[in-house]
Amino acid sequence: MFDQKKFSGETLARLESKFTVHIPNIMGGKDVYKCYFHSIKGGYYIFPRFGFNAGDRKILGLELPGETDMFRANTRKVDIPPSEECITLNEGQNAVAETILNRFEDPEFLGGTILKLEAGLGKTFIALYLIKVLQMRTLIVVHNTNLLFQWKELFEKYFDYKVGLLYGGCKDQQDVTISVINSCVKYAATLDYDFVILDECHELVTPERIKMYWYLKPAKYILGLSATPATRQNARDQFVPWLAGPILDASDVVPEFSIGNAPYEGEVTKVCYYGSPDFTRPLINKVTGKTDVD
Repeated sequence: MFDQKKFSGETLARLESKFTVHIPNIMGGKDVYKCYFHSIKGGYYIFPRFGFNAGDRKILGLELPGETDMFRANTRKVDIPPSEECITLNEGQNAVAETILNRFEDPEFLGGTILKLEAGLGKTFIALYLIKVLQMRTLIVVHNTNLLFQWKELFEKYFDYKVGLLYGGCKDQQDVTISVINSCVKYAATLDYDFVILDECHELVTPERIKMYWYLKPAKYILGLSATPATRQNARDQFVPWLAGPILDASDVVPEFSIGNAPYEGEVTKVCYYGSPDFTRPLINKVTGKTDVD
């Protein structure tokens, strides 16, 4: 949170411009999306935690990120005991988890990162392992109730602990709580957690959902999870690392974690669509180098 009285109008205008994107729409114009919150009545701004480069920090007097109120220095340890079926990681997953923990402790990352890992290779298991290691008050944010109950099932399998749920039919907060994003926006003022996990974080940057980031109390650590954190064909992709942290591509840590090794199968139905080239793009098969529509 930044008191606008402490900064020049020129500095604030520069930051407003930095965190504003313009997205072409089907009418030929542009939609404007802002990745910051300005309280005119309160006289303050909230900018995305991970959106500042070295130049921005210098202008704003944020040369030592640990001294800002972006994230708290102290955390409250809680007891989240594992179940008899204790979660374990394979060698590659463990290497990724250790890299995440190192990033959490590196001041340059401001306590956050996004894990980019293909579906089926263990994003959720790595996140659960980090909950076991950190033993912090934890909020897991999902974008629908199906995912909420999937997380609940896995959590209760690996931990001997009653997890809280926050969604339309339940408002039970515990030291570990799983919440649907809409409920996070609605009840953000009551949410006070030190470790926040953003499942499918690329889904959490719509104009309505983004409000969660402005209302939540700052957590010490933020972990985004996504197989596709920056592949959407619009400018809101920029919001994802601004809000959840720099992207960690797991295949850079463990080459075997590449898309070619993702263990899933499916059937694809080809739909031929001929639209404006401004709003469509060919899907290229990375193996053949062709569009596969011939």
